Amino acid sequence: MRIGVNLRPFRPEIMGGMGDCFRELIQELLKTEHTFFFFMAPWNVNSLDFAKGRCEKILVEEDSHSTIGRALFGERVRKALKAVDRFSVRRLPRLHGRLASGDRHGDWRAHPASKFDLDLWFCPFTALEPRPVPLPSVVTIPDVQHEAYPQFFPEAELRLRRTYFPATCSMSSAILTLSEFSKKDIVDRYGVAPDRVHVVYTGVSPRFFTPDLGDAAVRAKYNLPERYLYYPANAWPHKNHSLLLIALRVLAATGRQVPPLVLSGAPLETASDLVRFADHLGVQVRHLGYLPYLDIPAIYRGARLLVFPSLFEGFGMPVIEAMAAGVPVAAASVTSLPEVIGDAGILFNPRKPDEIADAIDRLWNDEKLRTEMIRRGREQACRFSWAECARRTLEAFDEAVRVQNPATPACVSAQGLMSDNWMGRELVITVRGGEPRGILVEGNSPVAGSKLRRPTLVLSAGWRRLHRECLLPNEPFRLQCSLSGLKPPFELRLRAARTFIPRNEGWNDDLRELSIHFSRLEVEIGDKRIPLLNA
Repeated sequence: MRIGVNLRPFRPEIMGGMGDCFRELIQELLKTEHTFFFFMAPWNVNSLDFAKGRCEKILVEEDSHSTIGRALFGERVRKALKAVDRFSVRRLPRLHGRLASGDRHGDWRAHPASKFDLDLWFCPFTALEPRPVPLPSVVTIPDVQHEAYPQFFPEAELRLRRTYFPATCSMSSAILTLSEFSKKDIVDRYGVAPDRVHVVYTGVSPRFFTPDLGDAAVRAKYNLPERYLYYPANAWPHKNHSLLLIALRVLAATGRQVPPLVLSGAPLETASDLVRFADHLGVQVRHLGYLPYLDIPAIYRGARLLVFPSLFEGFGMPVIEAMAAGVPVAAASVTSLPEVIGDAGILFNPRKPDEIADAIDRLWNDEKLRTEMIRRGREQACRFSWAECARRTLEAFDEAVRVQNPATPACVSAQGLMSDNWMGRELVITVRGGEPRGILVEGNSPVAGSKLRRPTLVLSAGWRRLHRECLLPNEPFRLQCSLSGLKPPFELRLRAARTFIPRNEGWNDDLRELSIHFSRLEVEIGDKRIPLLNA
């Protein structure tokens, strides 16, 4: 396959473990027979020096994240692509002009994407960009933490995530995620069909398993103590550094040994706040900041214990890296961590400093327990390899290309359809491929006395209104509309002008916002009618 990869969001210095995971995965994928085209930004065009093999870098020369969408699939280009040998990068020049036709995407084969003859579009950093994409697409969504802990996100970022996560889930051909926990979260929160979400565990590099003669020099470079407690994590709120520091204070207050704590991660503003908080508590802390990739295994191997009190993880890469390095692990008993750790670590409630303190104390001092956890940890770490991660990733790519085939129901999906076939204010139907011919909708508008006015139902595709109908209360309706002339991928939106909450109407205790109950919902693709209702 010829695979395009959107790397404009790639900023390894601030992305934490996700950036390291991508680096390892790409190196493994480049060992295969597939060809990769990396679409880069000016700020990261030199960050793939490690990428060798069947690949090419293409620099998209604008700051806007939407540029790549316009460059690949939106507008015609006045200038041809040209090679820039001194960078080993092709440049995609700034683009000018208007859309080539009334269709939002025109004929994408006339656009630069055709020059690369792509079979698949891969977005490894949570968002499908551009949306929609006129070829099979795969997106990696590690987790949906913003739904579990919205208070940890700035309001503007939260709004953005709540816009592009549902759209990405709806419009991508397949989704990669890092654990069964994250898969269930994505399926439950966004109504994605389970067979479209592929669990691909990350791997652990062989570098972590074998001590290196240079380890001592690396630890001397950072002036590390002989024995230390290690926590590698950016100072984001969900990483729970504050309760870890309080747990160390609990150890001191109860007369137990307090290990020196070594932290690492991007030098965020909150990191200096943590060091000040540690000083206030009287806890010894060293913050190493962002570590060079090659130094990380030595820092792990020098630790006596890894502690991981995170409140939320889609996977938890550091725990398997520590296990591979022969370091026992004490970690939070929440989200994906029990799945990843198995019986190879000590688990604690991350909201209880006493439990964190007890786990640290046991693994720091109990030699028999340490020996057993180190043995189990190495066995557990061997389950996670980058070769297996790459294999499962390519399986998902193959599946995404297969389901784009119009003969399969997976080329059509609905978001906003509840399990009992009600919709709220809006239902979004995504058509990713095939030859769409029509849509058939049958259902009923509810009755709620005089408080509920007659609802209006509008069907649209982009800016184009396809149908508008006023529905009679408690009367069945039938809506049939042609989709001829629409080129996949595109979204159909069914929007109700009025909604109601059953509890407010005195019907029952249901607090959902509802509008229409469907008895039939089908999209005709070629000679097939694809039903979308839940059984």
